[in-house]
Amino acid sequence: LQNVRDALMPQIIVTLEEDSKMTRLISCQIIRTFLDNCRKQPELSKIYPEILKRLDDVSHDVRLAAADALTSWFRCINDPETKALLKTNIKVLYQELLVHLDDPDQNIQLAVLDTLKEGGVLYPDLLAKEIEGVVHKHRTPIYCDQLLLHLESTGWSYSES
Repeated sequence: LQNVRDALMPQIIVTLEEDSKMTRLISCQIIRTFLDNCRKQPELSKIYPEILKRLDDVSHDVRLAAADALTSWFRCINDPETKALLKTNIKVLYQELLVHLDDPDQNIQLAVLDTLKEGGVLYPDLLAKEIEGVVHKHRTPIYCDQLLLHLESTGWSYSES
């Protein structure tokens, strides 16, 4: 599967820009499957910006599939070296995902909340700081509060810094 993924991933990423909703949807699902099933880390820093763009897709289904793919992206960060190398990318993702946490569509909000719960354990202090900076801009603080509660449930504790 690794060789197939390495050969196909660049081509699949390109199809995220296709006009066809179905092509974009299936592309997100394939990327998620590749991320879920490959032990060796793909070039994560090149993949996430393309998936992130799909959170602005006109199709609700594509947006949900993109959130699922980003959840899988976070799961690929399973060693300290990769985590350290991707810290800046993770911060950007936190910032962008927090924008979508205030999406008008509750299903998108919940999908993004799940994605942030998965990724938030990587740098909880960083995510908490980002939440602090945007919570006042959100329609309601409920999802930001849920996210902070989730981080606390993992053993993280908020510290003023």
